[in-house]
Amino acid sequence: MNSSMFSSFPRGWFRIALSSDIKKGQTKTVHYFGQDIVIFRGESGKVSVFDPHCPHMGAHLGVGGKVVGDTLRCPFHGWCFNHNGEAVHVPHAKRIPQKAKARTWTVNETGGVIFVYYHWDVSVPAEPFPDLSILQDTTWSCRSSFTMKLNANLYEQAENAVDRAHFDVVHHKTLMFKAESEDEKVELKANGDIVDIYANYYTKYGPLALKTTAHLHLMGIGCGENTFSGQCIPFKLVALGTPVENNVCETEFIILTKRIPIPFIGKLVNSVIMWGAKRELKCDIPIWENKIFREHPILSDFDGPVMKFRKWFSQFYPMSKPQSNIIAISRDKLTDRNKFG
Repeated sequence: MNSSMFSSFPRGWFRIALSSDIKKGQTKTVHYFGQDIVIFRGESGKVSVFDPHCPHMGAHLGVGGKVVGDTLRCPFHGWCFNHNGEAVHVPHAKRIPQKAKARTWTVNETGGVIFVYYHWDVSVPAEPFPDLSILQDTTWSCRSSFTMKLNANLYEQAENAVDRAHFDVVHHKTLMFKAESEDEKVELKANGDIVDIYANYYTKYGPLALKTTAHLHLMGIGCGENTFSGQCIPFKLVALGTPVENNVCETEFIILTKRIPIPFIGKLVNSVIMWGAKRELKCDIPIWENKIFREHPILSDFDGPVMKFRKWFSQFYPMSKPQSNIIAISRDKLTDRNKFG
């Protein structure tokens, strides 16, 4: 799959681990943005993220490195770095070199997820963290999650939200649009780093076709909150995507359903929705991983606001200009392998 327009790494906040992955006193090496990243949780519970190699003589801090109190100790010479990356202990040395500092990443841990801010220019300060308060909302307390790794970039996955024409073909067993209905509309509103996409369609349950309203709230590229309502069972799907390599990405999908007085029923409902989400994503994977990127696609009058969405999406990549105002409003009549972890 080749998508040259979106093949580099975009700026923004991205998920790199779940909080449950790293306990006090532990380290974990992950690989995103084309490089290893070392995460450690100090004895105080605070999480920090480092570039992998020690500034002293280049040892990999995630291979044999140990947590000592609230520091990360290098496995080579025992230098210890605090949460700010500063060397605070150098064995046998009379004084610590002034430049002895490991490069750290800006981190935010919220709702059971660890995020970092990425920018190709490391001197650029982090942008405000997106509003992911839904991950701590007790109203939506029934929760499950799964991970999908994809041999494609984040754009290919995100474009599905505006590509209404593919639903009746790829997802014809579950979803459908009624092109003749005036009520079936797609609406895209973008303002700066935020975009909201609204769509109405029908979800099939056996012989039934229940009207469903979907609202995708994208906060940058890496954080999306999908809300599904209408005649279907209401639920939220939080999608947290992260680039791994050029044209390889990984997404954590978190299913949230409302708290039900009978816990067993709540878990069952959540599990059924998760099963359905996995099933539909499996339908998309062969398309995403084998298509090419058409920079100038030949679109029909039934296709959604694809080009407007691309314009919004492109601002997060190098050599792009920030979109500070509303850049697109479109209101259109709606005329294997297992990848999950």
